[in-house]
Amino acid sequence: MEVKSNPDRTEYIEGFLEKLDKITQFLPELEEYTLIGIYAGLDMSKETVHLLTKKRIYAMVFKGDILEIVNYEEFSGVRS
Repeated sequence: MEVKSNPDRTEYIEGFLEKLDKITQFLPELEEYTLIGIYAGLDMSKETVHLLTKKRIYAMVFKGDILEIVNYEEFSGVRS
């Protein structure tokens, strides 16, 4: 887990994707599973959510007092 002050920076998203790709190098027992990335922040722009959807990553933000995956419906459309 890593915390950044501005989740809308593209280089943070790219870094997240690189780490997600490398995770099985460190945890080879996960190779048999489908990994699903969730990129979370207190808030993020619509452009960031759109980019995450294109990259097949869930976007999670605070809505009131709960965490919500804000691109769930769009993401399911990308996967089909």
